[in-house]
Amino acid sequence: MDSQSRILVAGHRGLVGSAILRRLQAAGYEHIITRTHGECDLENQGAFFKLFLEGQPEIVNVGTGEDITIHELAEGIRTTYQWFLGHQAEVRV
Repeated sequence: MDSQSRILVAGHRGLVGSAILRRLQAAGYEHIITRTHGECDLENQGAFFKLFLEGQPEIVNVGTGEDITIHELAEGIRTTYQWFLGHQAEVRV
C-alpha cells in the first residue's frame, strides 16, 4: 500500500473508523475516500455500486458494523468488488 493508493474508510465517523482515518492521514495517504451514512448507505446495493464506480478504491478499511457484523460487511464488500469490477479487493477489518 503506497501513499497514492485509493483507500475507502467505511465508518470514518465512528470510534474505529475515525482512528483508521487519522492514522492514514498522519501517514501521508492522499487518496482517502469517505462517505457519511447519509451520503452512502453501505447496505444499499445501488449506492454501494455507485461509490465503487466513482472512487474505485484499491483498499477498503471497514471500521463500521451497525446492523450487521463487521465481517459480514467486509465479505459483502469483497464479493461485490470482485464481481462488479472484476478484480481482487483488499479488505481490512
